[in-house]
Amino acid sequence: MRRSRWGSVAVACYLLMIVVAGGLALVRLSGSTEMPGLAAIELVLLALPWSLLLGQPPVAQASLVLASALVGGGLLLNAVLLYGTAGALERRWHRRQERRAA
Repeated sequence: MRRSRWGSVAVACYLLMIVVAGGLALVRLSGSTEMPGLAAIELVLLALPWSLLLGQPPVAQASLVLASALVGGGLLLNAVLLYGTAGALERRWHRRQERRAA
């Protein structure tokens, strides 16, 4: 199977957003450790919809490590889904272009 160029570009942009959001979170956490979840709110938002589980009773009382793992897993899962979606759109685009050329 061929690598998706669109998928690679989309995931690269997503990873760049994660790096920037992570940098912002580190800057905020270095200033204050009162509310670590709010300090990393951009990362939590990039991990949506999976980060919605953070408000559910079993996870809400969990440790910061588990919450961080959930956000990290959400970020990874979103990157995989984004790659797959962009790859499918690219294949569809190329098929459409081939039909128009024929």
